[in-house]
Amino acid sequence: MIKFAPCGNGIRPYARCTTLPFVLLMALLSTIQPAVAQDGYEFWDGKVRVNGYISQGWQSIEADQGARPEATDTASGFNRLRANIAFTAQVSERISAYLELGEEPNDFEGTEFGQISQDLAFLDIAVNDWLVFRTGNIVTTVQNFIPYSDGAIVQGNPLIGNSPIDFITAEQGVQLIGSHPLGEGLFRNLGWDVSITNPNFFENFDGDRPYQVAAKLRIKIAGGLEFGTGIFQVDGSDQFTPAGGNGAPSPGGGMTSALWFGDGDNYNFPGTPTNSNETHTAIIPGIDAFLWLVDAKWQPHRLPLMLRTWFGSAEDEWRYVDSSGAQTTFGLGAADVIDRNSKIQYAGGEGKYDLTESLYVAVRYSFAENDSEGASGETDLDRTQIGGGYWLNEATLIKTEYVRQSEGPGGPGQIGADWDGVTAELSVVF
Repeated sequence: MIKFAPCGNGIRPYARCTTLPFVLLMALLSTIQPAVAQDGYEFWDGKVRVNGYISQGWQSIEADQGARPEATDTASGFNRLRANIAFTAQVSERISAYLELGEEPNDFEGTEFGQISQDLAFLDIAVNDWLVFRTGNIVTTVQNFIPYSDGAIVQGNPLIGNSPIDFITAEQGVQLIGSHPLGEGLFRNLGWDVSITNPNFFENFDGDRPYQVAAKLRIKIAGGLEFGTGIFQVDGSDQFTPAGGNGAPSPGGGMTSALWFGDGDNYNFPGTPTNSNETHTAIIPGIDAFLWLVDAKWQPHRLPLMLRTWFGSAEDEWRYVDSSGAQTTFGLGAADVIDRNSKIQYAGGEGKYDLTESLYVAVRYSFAENDSEGASGETDLDRTQIGGGYWLNEATLIKTEYVRQSEGPGGPGQIGADWDGVTAELSVVF
């Protein structure tokens, strides 16, 4: 019997994990003779595919004076190992299912090793050749081209950390996904999706819980160029008292949207859980909020190059405040939320260049500015990431990165001062 037990904390108070260890799961799979596929292992005449992911990281980062005290005196060391296993099942010609289990300390913080979370799962029904209905844990984001790390699934991200302005999470709901081929001319494909979700990863039916709506549109053009846009809207104001006395709701705890805090990062400071997302922007509570984004990607066929850019704005009718009533971020002493505007403008760019078939270099720059009513002084945050990777073989990647994040005292950051450091990561897919 699989035993379910709470493993949450103050950041993810409703998280639940299974205590089923990977060794039992792999023991079960070992009784079946798989056919080895290039991208995993296939069972039952190819109807089920299984992929495994493992990554191990190391970091040496420290914040300048003026940050939270525990962030200014740190030691280098190894991150806790991340591990995921994913199942894809072709149930029938038009119905498929996906299930991903993982131990992700930077997402669902477990209190002991071997606590496995259902990290992502959904059921797809192909209505026709161009329309899919999806239900389950829907990936909620406005970004169309977002190579990010999630647990041990890291090889799609050319760097180690994510961006502090990656607005993404997974929440239960429904989604329509459309894809329309446009021929071999200038315009090649038109894609879109519309989602309706609850504002948390868990199950919560308390009064006045809102629905969220997200929509994205993207078009692919000849020459490897793609453009996209996305919007997101939620209004959960009825849960809160405008003048205050609400406390500071935990991100993704059931009352507010979770995508404002990202989906976990690979930098960790002392004094907070590994899943606190403390290096992400955190000035938008996600109560009565609207977010828009425009993004683009260029990956030419004849050059070993990938370029990506995005920009947008996020605004909430509510804001985090500290005990004195001044605006703050969630990680810097948030004590309450009140009915007063909070807003950020943000932009980013990323590039990756393959020097050889095995070696590449990459760079990413992210910027966000606190544009809230009454904001003054140094109100910005920016992160620069410079790194690269080397493929030991087609399944094993080693990456290194230098990262520096600058945080103005009136900006949307949570550390409280500038910080920088170096990281390394080794990952394998099987």
